[in-house]
Amino acid sequence: MQGLRIRNILVFIIVASVFSQVECQIVLKQHNTVGSELYADAPYRILKYNNSGNLNSLPVHFYIHHSNSGIYNNELAFIDIKIKNAEDSVFTQLLTYNSLSNIAFNALLLHGSQGDPVFGVQDFWDSRPQKSSQHTIVFTRDLNLWLPPVPYVDIELPYFYFTFNIPGNSLAGFNDVVDIEVTFGLDWNPDEYVYLRVNRSENSFPRVTNWYRGDVHFHGIFTQNDAENGLPLEASKYVAQQTGLDWITVTDHSCDFDNYGTSMQDNWNRLGQKIYELNNQDSSFILIRGLELSIKNSEDKTVHALIYPCDTAPYSLSYISDGGGDVSGTILHINDAVDSLVIYNAFAYAAHPFAEKDELPFTVNGGSWNLNDNLFPEDGMPHPSLGTVISNNISLPSDVFENSALSLLKKNICGVEIWNYWKTLNSDENPYNPWNVMYEPQAVTFSTVPLSEPSHHIYRLIQNMDIYSSILRRGLIEKNTNGNLADWKFFLSGGSDAHGDFNYSNTSFLSFAGINYDKVTDNSIGKINTLVYCPNGMGPYGTNILHALRNGHSVMSSGPVLTLSVYENGLPLAIVGEDKIFTCPSTTSVELQITTNDEFGYASNLALIVGTENGEQRLSLPVSQNTVSLSLDGIIDQLHIFSLCNNKWFYVRAELETHRYYSLFESQLFKKNQEFFHCFTNPVWLKGNLVTSIDKAGAETKKMSLYPNPATENVYIIHDNNTSITDIEVYSCLGNLLYKNSNTYIESTGLDIQTLKPGLYFVKVRTEKETEVLSLIKK
Repeated sequence: MQGLRIRNILVFIIVASVFSQVECQIVLKQHNTVGSELYADAPYRILKYNNSGNLNSLPVHFYIHHSNSGIYNNELAFIDIKIKNAEDSVFTQLLTYNSLSNIAFNALLLHGSQGDPVFGVQDFWDSRPQKSSQHTIVFTRDLNLWLPPVPYVDIELPYFYFTFNIPGNSLAGFNDVVDIEVTFGLDWNPDEYVYLRVNRSENSFPRVTNWYRGDVHFHGIFTQNDAENGLPLEASKYVAQQTGLDWITVTDHSCDFDNYGTSMQDNWNRLGQKIYELNNQDSSFILIRGLELSIKNSEDKTVHALIYPCDTAPYSLSYISDGGGDVSGTILHINDAVDSLVIYNAFAYAAHPFAEKDELPFTVNGGSWNLNDNLFPEDGMPHPSLGTVISNNISLPSDVFENSALSLLKKNICGVEIWNYWKTLNSDENPYNPWNVMYEPQAVTFSTVPLSEPSHHIYRLIQNMDIYSSILRRGLIEKNTNGNLADWKFFLSGGSDAHGDFNYSNTSFLSFAGINYDKVTDNSIGKINTLVYCPNGMGPYGTNILHALRNGHSVMSSGPVLTLSVYENGLPLAIVGEDKIFTCPSTTSVELQITTNDEFGYASNLALIVGTENGEQRLSLPVSQNTVSLSLDGIIDQLHIFSLCNNKWFYVRAELETHRYYSLFESQLFKKNQEFFHCFTNPVWLKGNLVTSIDKAGAETKKMSLYPNPATENVYIIHDNNTSITDIEVYSCLGNLLYKNSNTYIESTGLDIQTLKPGLYFVKVRTEKETEVLSLIKK
């Protein structure tokens, strides 16, 4: 992820190319290595067919980085691309396009780097790429002195890149899962190889009308440090779109903007200009300029925040960092970031905030966001779910709460990215071939990461969810005490934290003195994403996306989609992120809609979570239908949470799990026997307004009560024995008269309520002296 963070953060394939006579003590494989790097990457999944029913093309991106000195330059003669079915062990088909016209061949070459000596970009087309009968691409700008002479291009500047778009007709006859072998043909140096596995799915990501799928945490080419690199935005946008996304927030490291270019502000402006140009070229996919900001927490340790611009002015955010937060450190505190957010009307989510393996490494003086709340176990104690608490030091100030009379949470910090960086497979070898695509018997390949491993993405999600739920609970307690309190709602999101990472990640894989450290993983763009509700489209330059993120109109997903809406009297009342008041639980309903497909499996678990001041309760629901509707009084009855009728705020949210079993054949390709996918909604906050038009004269005297309450069969009226009950009326919560009994109430048998449906009712009781209206819950 960030800075020198020792995590699996890069998915794309990289190859370190260094002259053999130059000795590099540390080779930070997918990191920014000593010397230059040759990257090849392709999406881990694409849609097999386009809208016309023809085979989609398959993009392979190439990026050569830091090839800019006499000993680290690369003399690139050719690139070869071979393809095979994933179950085969041998590559036999070299892709060549010598039969195409020059115009048709050049049309396969996309996103070529445009010469910019000031920024250090070498022009791709100046390399004079050509078709060949022996290679996929040859480069002809330069000529060596061999006999016979060999054409090549001498790459002498830091940035050189392009995408080769394998046409759909080259994929005809291949199965759905294919392997790619890329050869970098280098003059003087040994050739370098990269291997990729791509799933050509007949299913798109599950889609729901007005919901747009994107990534809230993605790193592009402006992420460059001693540990990590991102990839160019032209290719990132194209591949993300091919993968199935609709938008990306580009959140490059704030601490990297002083590592290249002429100034931090100029780099920030360049990033904004590039995003502006790409959005104008194609507005069907939106890029948004954000920032992963390095700041100090209450312990003066480095944490990260995802900064997003004003939702009405996406290009208005200035560069708000000092460039520190890596090995150089930063002087900016979380409160400094809050001040900047207010100035620019921007907003933020705390990034990978609370889990044990989300903590930034010691190399950048890393820490985690501190909660400081006695509702939650303190540091060193067991998490409510699993693992050990590291983010609730009661002796230090909170990084989350403002704790003022006006605001509960820090201003403009709207939520937390609690789901970050997919990890279900890893390998401690094969940084260029973790899939072991040729099935070499001695090769170390991807293996499954157990759920009990703290770095597993679900383990980290569960720990983060524990604290997130506690923050929601604190919000209810404080809001129900102080009705004027602002900034009391908190939202969740999920992001890939991919650094390019189109296919897999070997960002944190490194080798030192012949020993490999950390892992290659299966993280990539599209594995964890956030869907936003935008009924009017994504908006110019993503304005509606930002509005949805700022207001919690979103869910986070690894594939399937679960939406939650609240209705009253059959009409829409609230969507996720909103707070609304209802009038009657029997006419208020919660509707859940499930959308999945064969790629992401069948719905296996569905739960509605109800949060009150006392914590959360889960209601398991059937998954036999795609739409589930529950009346609020039915929820009350099943969970026995009768406090929902007490005119206090509570919330509902929902979770979905789908299950995909892989056949023996598929498990060999995907390196796992099964996979679980999930979707988590943001909450809807609700409060009952149970005041009706019923005459409540004398209702505050509290001289009468009902027993038992809640009740199922008979209920008894407790009153002054010196008076007689003269009249009883039972009303629905909307004030409709359902039952009237005059002068026939029998103290010994009480009031028979068996014919009433479960829900909330009002009982008006008249005696010789007074009248009271009492609330009754029928179970």
